[in-house]
Amino acid sequence: MKPMITFSRDIGIILGEDYQKKLEALDTSESQLGELRFRICVVGATKAGKSTLINAIVGKHVAPIGINATTALPCIIRHAPGVLTPKITFDSSILLRAESHLRDQKYSENDKYKKIVHSMDKMTRETLFNIEANKMPKFESTLDDLYRLNTVAHLCYLLGCADDLLNDLNQNWPLLEIEFECLRGNSSLPCSFEIIDTPSLEEKALEINFLRNVVEAAVKSSSACFAVVLSEILTIL
Repeated sequence: MKPMITFSRDIGIILGEDYQKKLEALDTSESQLGELRFRICVVGATKAGKSTLINAIVGKHVAPIGINATTALPCIIRHAPGVLTPKITFDSSILLRAESHLRDQKYSENDKYKKIVHSMDKMTRETLFNIEANKMPKFESTLDDLYRLNTVAHLCYLLGCADDLLNDLNQNWPLLEIEFECLRGNSSLPCSFEIIDTPSLEEKALEINFLRNVVEAAVKSSSACFAVVLSEILTIL
């Protein structure tokens, strides 16, 4: 197939832009043949138990759990045989750029944003203060850094940071690799197995177009989708 694609690409230059788009789609399809993947997207409202479900499947505490919404960016959690300590892959320059923006803007000192800052939960507010005081630790690709990334992304949503910054975050989801206990010892899997932890699906969050687009992108990239609902809703039904 390779010689045909190379030859077709030369013809595409002559035949125009539409042909080039079809050729690029063919290249993409060809590359995906060698990357078989089964991905489950987990969606739900705040405190519905998305992260609890994911942690139960993985067999380790990898998805953040807290009193408030803790997942601000989709995180791809991939089964990696033999990897017993979570391995985080993320472009730290994007995180550092987001923190630099927050530090330069000094939101906590701006009267326009003081009400928003005051309404934040304690951990999120303290993170903002530490960023502005330039007291954040070095990024070392640990599980704590994944929580840090989610907090910084959450700050960017709340404070309405620049669209280009939000787009950078959306297009570079963190990858967490760890051996799933339920799959341990199974060396005959025909494809890679992944779970996506997503931001909360609730009315307030979905008012932010960026968050809605993020969740939609995560669902569309997945083989299947699990919706986790609150027990109160099941009682009503």
